[in-house]
Amino acid sequence: MNKMGKYLMLLALLPLLAIIPTGCAPTGAPTGAPTGAVAVYVTDPGPVSNVSHINITASEVKIHKAGDDGEGEWISLNITNPSFDLIALNETGLKELLAQGNVTAGNYTQIRMTIAGVNVTLDGETQNATVPSGELKFVRPFQVVDGNTTILSLDFDAGKSVTITGTSKVIVRPVVTLNVSMQKD
Repeated sequence: MNKMGKYLMLLALLPLLAIIPTGCAPTGAPTGAPTGAVAVYVTDPGPVSNVSHINITASEVKIHKAGDDGEGEWISLNITNPSFDLIALNETGLKELLAQGNVTAGNYTQIRMTIAGVNVTLDGETQNATVPSGELKFVRPFQVVDGNTTILSLDFDAGKSVTITGTSKVIVRPVVTLNVSMQKD
């Protein structure tokens, strides 16, 4: 896979990496229930010589809370920065906050990010990239603990995620590692 393909993959996955608490009332939490925060961050992909921008736009980020009935519930997080440029993240060395929210403390099983669009600037020309499902899904249990922030970091491997077809169509099939850590507030 070429460098352009790697960066496109990273672009599509970046929004999933940035969720941080907003101070809002927990979604679906009973009054007085213990709450914690969730933060999702994205990291930079590394330099690519012929790619100057990889812009990803997310339209929704949600997490799944496990339920006693085996069903559970999906909770949407507040998107704070729906669009980000993976190349700019690489140049600054920073993480980008995508979404945040205070939620009921407990066990969670998944995070999902709906991608509204991906644009890549390759050799000075900007083109749309395709993400086959339009959604990134990460199945990995994590806990939200009362009074703490659970940090979900999406670490993209652009080199394994982006493909450029023979007709120059850019396809992003993200390869992402989800890292979970806890920060005491």
